Amino acid sequence: MECEKGGKDIEGRGGTHWSEVLREDALGFFEDSKKHDQPFFMYVAFNAAHDPRQAPKEYVDMYALERMKVPESFLPKYPYKENIDAGKNLRDERLAPFPRTEYSVKVNRQEYYALITHMDAQIGLILDGLEKSGNADNTWIFFSADHGLMGKQNFMRSSEVTWISNDPSQKTAGS
Repeated sequence: MECEKGGKDIEGRGGTHWSEVLREDALGFFEDSKKHDQPFFMYVAFNAAHDPRQAPKEYVDMYALERMKVPESFLPKYPYKENIDAGKNLRDERLAPFPRTEYSVKVNRQEYYALITHMDAQIGLILDGLEKSGNADNTWIFFSADHGLMGKQNFMRSSEVTWISNDPSQKTAGS
């Protein structure tokens, strides 16, 4: 299958979303790990939800634009942006109209939520594959992410970093 511009991914599959390529590679890795009775390390590097923000249409459609809210803290021009070296020539600042518009904020949030939801679905399938491989009970899982959405300001605080870990020896009854 060809992409609109003729591009193909590393497996020759045109038009496959990168998060889906990673999912398939991870599931293939689990299948291969069944052949070896030794510990493994797998690093899965999603680029979602960074730009370009291109989620599959069915995920974008989950978030109707008219339901997207503009944060109460929204400012078309952040008054201290030059003080923090976030002027209009900063790459992130060129990803949306300047000064910001409420419409562009809504579109960016819609795309961001769609990408996060799509990535979450792929991670769920990877975790299902880990379970099916028989390795879930002896595998540590670490998940980390940065802020993603072009937001050094207005969208979310860039100092917040997601960090989730799973120690399989700490499972409780019924989990």
